[in-house]
Amino acid sequence: MGGGNLMSSSVSDIADRTDRNEQSNPVALLREMLLIRELEQRSLDLSTAVPPQVIGSAHLCAGQEAVPVGAVAGLEMTDQIIATYRGHGWAVASGLTMVEVFGEICQRSVGLNGGRGGSAYMMAPDRRWPGSCGVDRRWSIQPGLHA
Repeated sequence: MGGGNLMSSSVSDIADRTDRNEQSNPVALLREMLLIRELEQRSLDLSTAVPPQVIGSAHLCAGQEAVPVGAVAGLEMTDQIIATYRGHGWAVASGLTMVEVFGEICQRSVGLNGGRGGSAYMMAPDRRWPGSCGVDRRWSIQPGLHA
């Protein structure tokens, strides 16, 4: 999985590999878990490089990939998804592209929010991803999503 330069060709290559129409296919679900692990590994590599290539914190979900992939596979496309601060996997599983998520983690203009929010503040409410938040704050946000 290793590092490489910030926007290496392999990161671009993985952007659209997961077909959302295959969400009930076990092979497609495993592929999505592996893509999330690759995203998290590259994020870790960049944030721990000397000097760091990504500034700021990135709360990774490595080892938890099956949770968002499995949970989202059982949801309807109209369901909103909110996660705790380890939300990269949830963002990808909810339908955001790898380029959008990785670009935001790397604070680049190709990121979901133009690279302005970084890892902690990714959001796309019009695409079922109102964002992630601290562990204790999601309970105050969720009721408004269901109104």
